[in-house]
Amino acid sequence: MDWLNEITYDDLLGGDARIIYDNCGPDVLISLWENLSGMTFYLSGRSLNEIKKRYILTKKNTPEFTVKDIAVKLKVTESFVYAVLRGDNTIEKDERQGSLFE
Repeated sequence: MDWLNEITYDDLLGGDARIIYDNCGPDVLISLWENLSGMTFYLSGRSLNEIKKRYILTKKNTPEFTVKDIAVKLKVTESFVYAVLRGDNTIEKDERQGSLFE
């Protein structure tokens, strides 16, 4: 799909293609078209939070570790970092929201 680099096409994009183009750039959009065209997928924030938790636990005993620096780097709250360090499994749960199974 190298031919896409030879023309301007961003004005023709809409929907998800526009979002990907604006946030990730044309190279990522083209790669998705080449490798995953026609597929529907959802990227859950839950997986990313689990990765962030692992990162925090991996870095907690390093000399450069500070809660504030890690929170900024991971774009989470300091409370999130402290909860991970405490081993709290109910991180960032909003108690105002009920459960489907209550």
